[in-house]
Amino acid sequence: MKQAITRITRSFNLRRFLLTALLIDSLIFLVGCETSWIQEFSSILAVVGPATAIAVEILKAAGVGIPATVVAAIVAWSNDVDTALGQIQTLIAQYEAAAPTEQPGILGKISDILTVLSNNLAALLPTIHITDPATQAKVIAIFDTIADEIEGLINLLPTVTVAAAMTDHNAALVRVANAAQQFHVLSAKAFKNKLNDEFKPFGKKVA
Repeated sequence: MKQAITRITRSFNLRRFLLTALLIDSLIFLVGCETSWIQEFSSILAVVGPATAIAVEILKAAGVGIPATVVAAIVAWSNDVDTALGQIQTLIAQYEAAAPTEQPGILGKISDILTVLSNNLAALLPTIHITDPATQAKVIAIFDTIADEIEGLINLLPTVTVAAAMTDHNAALVRVANAAQQFHVLSAKAFKNKLNDEFKPFGKKVA
């Protein structure tokens, strides 16, 4: 009995350690200055693009039984992602050059673009039905990871807007870090690693 409790305790501690490590990796980009945050935000978006393309490739290859109209809708959404990312990169450049009073409005525009992508993907996911249940679960998990990261960024942006105007940088860090934890925002590195783990059974990888 004592040995069993010891094993359970060790297992719990390991899970807690791994969760803490992932959280630290998720929040480390928030420690730096505003410019560092913008760079990390861009890095996350740089993963979203190729990850979406790979996810669509996997869906098209494994999607036995999925109506052609559904596949076409997913492909169209992927194209919308490319367009949206280009628009957001333009807005990020504007944000960096803008006066502090103008920056919240630019972040609002970025949030609006991401929200459209998030809502459209949420509407599409229930239409994906692959004949093999195991493959279905793996494909949905990939799209869920992408969707969760986009949604996390959307939820985080209002806090970033408030924090950017704070004069107490330590307090701003705590505010944003707490929000990132709450909304499960992964760093670009953690996001890529999670996706690559999910891509592995299909022989794919985000470079």
